[in-house]
Amino acid sequence: MKNLDPLLSSYAHLGFGPNALALVQAARENPPRRRVGGTRFRAVASHFPSPKMGCTIQAESRTGELPLVHRLELDDDVIEYYDQPFSVIVSAIRRGRRQPWTYTPDFLVLRAETIEVIEARPAKWIFENQVDHPDEWTEARGRLVCLPYAKPFQENGIEFFVHRNEDINSIEAANLVLLVAAKSKFSGASDKLLKRAHSYIRKHKVVTIHDLVEATGVESANVFAWTANQEMFVAIGQQLLSDTRTTRIFSDADARDNFSEILASHHLGELNTGECLALNDRQILLALERYKRVLPDPDCNRGTTRTDRRIAAAVKRCRATGENPLVACAPRFDLRGNRNSRLSQAQLAVMNEAITTRYATAASRSAKWVYRTIDWNGEPPVSYVTFLKLIKSRPTADNLGKRIGHRAWLASRPPSEPRLRSVAPSTAWELVHIDHTPIDEKVWGSLGLLEVLGRPWLTTMVDSWSNAVLAFWLCFSPPSWQTLAMLLRDCVRRHGRLPIAWISDQGPDFGGKYWEAFSAAYGCTKMDRPVADARSGSEVEQKFHALHQDLIYQLDGNMQNDRRLRGSTASHKSNATARFTLSTVHRYIDEYYFSHFNRVPHGTHTFTPEAMLMEAACEVGHLTRPVSYNFDFKVDTAWRPKSTSYKIDSRRGIRVNQTPYWAEQLGRPDLDGIVAEVRLEPFDSSLIYAFVHNRWIACTASDHVAMASLDDISRWVQTMIDTHGWSMARAVRRVADEKFAKAQSAQQEVDDPKRTTKSEATFEARRAATPRSLEFDEVRLLNLQPLDLAE
Repeated sequence: MKNLDPLLSSYAHLGFGPNALALVQAARENPPRRRVGGTRFRAVASHFPSPKMGCTIQAESRTGELPLVHRLELDDDVIEYYDQPFSVIVSAIRRGRRQPWTYTPDFLVLRAETIEVIEARPAKWIFENQVDHPDEWTEARGRLVCLPYAKPFQENGIEFFVHRNEDINSIEAANLVLLVAAKSKFSGASDKLLKRAHSYIRKHKVVTIHDLVEATGVESANVFAWTANQEMFVAIGQQLLSDTRTTRIFSDADARDNFSEILASHHLGELNTGECLALNDRQILLALERYKRVLPDPDCNRGTTRTDRRIAAAVKRCRATGENPLVACAPRFDLRGNRNSRLSQAQLAVMNEAITTRYATAASRSAKWVYRTIDWNGEPPVSYVTFLKLIKSRPTADNLGKRIGHRAWLASRPPSEPRLRSVAPSTAWELVHIDHTPIDEKVWGSLGLLEVLGRPWLTTMVDSWSNAVLAFWLCFSPPSWQTLAMLLRDCVRRHGRLPIAWISDQGPDFGGKYWEAFSAAYGCTKMDRPVADARSGSEVEQKFHALHQDLIYQLDGNMQNDRRLRGSTASHKSNATARFTLSTVHRYIDEYYFSHFNRVPHGTHTFTPEAMLMEAACEVGHLTRPVSYNFDFKVDTAWRPKSTSYKIDSRRGIRVNQTPYWAEQLGRPDLDGIVAEVRLEPFDSSLIYAFVHNRWIACTASDHVAMASLDDISRWVQTMIDTHGWSMARAVRRVADEKFAKAQSAQQEVDDPKRTTKSEATFEARRAATPRSLEFDEVRLLNLQPLDLAE
């Protein structure tokens, strides 16, 4: 970050007092006052690595605060901005008494001549707060101001205003993502190329991005970078930059503004205002149909029916007063029917009290039982049907949330309004989903370890725009930062780049220091889905379901019979039918994802995910920074052992996990006894990295040549077995001890037949009748080949 001392001096000359300067200094020197996210609200918390600030900026929601952060990032007048900068005490008179509370604003924005505090809120919250406390709101210079929040800042000369999230529509939000990526990760083109592009635009007047790219030979990323630097202009709120064949590009701002006014003056453009927030989807559709019927008559003087004449007159009045004509055309369903209830207020109070205290509770009592326990207190009892209607009139999601819990509320909640939904990505590599799942398959160990090792975990990265699977990782260890490091390696190994942003659940592996530090270092925005909200991860969950239906459930050793518990015999469960090793299952999943799934259209898409990735690369280009799969990247994604520091022995090297590792650089006598930081190579257990003399060096073990001779998947699997060798050895030892105990018991029965019990005799009879399998055949065990058992 820049030094703020000159800026503080300029603020002092502009008349800002010591309190304002103290707030600015506190925001710069201290971390954010609170960490966003981790709540049950349907908001995607984001952590944006800001190139301007050189640190990570938090955003409470993806549709509200994150576009505002992108706008501040592109604004050249903004010198610095901070999230959750400080906390102040505010107060307001509520119910006749003054109530104080602690308030933390969303952003502090430092401009050349002003200091601003911004609070980002949705229009619904602003409307409800204005209705409840109308005397606390005002408007200054076209900005909304909430007086209780603004008072402590305005006293110090700091401007405060409330930013309405809906002021940045979904088109502008999607364009801001591309512009920020292009500005921060693309160096741009030469001035000569820029002059050529300007000359072509002035000559042809109407030019699209695709036409400009084809005529001048520049890349689309160049055009995005010029737009981000205000060297070219587009109608950022009306046209998508990713749609290069239709988006117009201009060389000056005036031509852009004129074009934007033409788009905004479209006959449906005037209907997209905040006054329609109170209308549901059905009312909006019917209002649009009615408006189109009366639209051919600009004066609204005639109509075929009385309804059309009434609607035309209402539209005419709205145009004269400047109101929204869509509201006049909307049907008023709420005024239909008899609104006078036949139930008395006492009867309603008794039923509502019974529903609240006995029905909508964690006991999940039946409605019939609750109805029978109602004490009417002398009032005429209502029928059970009326009581059920009152229950159904309450929101279903609220009833389920109180009876079953928050997860049930999330599963049954009504759909959100289109304007409030998450912003869909507009091109490939803009947003990817990452998640873990244990696959329903039991696998064997590779390289001669003949034990059913259990159920592996699958980690997958899915592109949200194209539905393409970009990378995956399969291992036995539960989700951790090591698993994520392997997924990143697989992505860079296949594609040579990382996405602009990734979204995941709020598991401990995604909330650790490694994941946040890696995201910030490589310029990737980290997003967190709402807590316990499975719908937010439906895109990657669908891929897991397709994998199980198309592949896993067709393999021997799948766990479908295990769900039946005692309903299926042990000989038909996964432990008895497992036939494949981890390396074989890894190859099958790799072939399924990249040879079948990515080459088949999914959902409503006409093209395959692979074709859509290629189309995005041709039309938009790669806005992400290329990442080389080199030595430095391998060190960044290497595993950290529990003890990261080890002593160097100039004669034997470094001993890690009872294995010596050696490199020529370690033979210097002056390094003897020095402690070095060590990282483990996750793809090769015979290789580690040591930090010696301010640089990383590779150290190898004695079996490095043997490991290098294996294919990639077999080497990865063997490395996992070596890494988790202690836990696997304990499991194998436990099985061997059980076999030895049974053999000892059988020998005692032969020596002393009187001790033989019925159960032991049955076990021995079954053991004698069972043919000798690979698990018991020690001679054949030694002669097995070191690869897959199924082959």
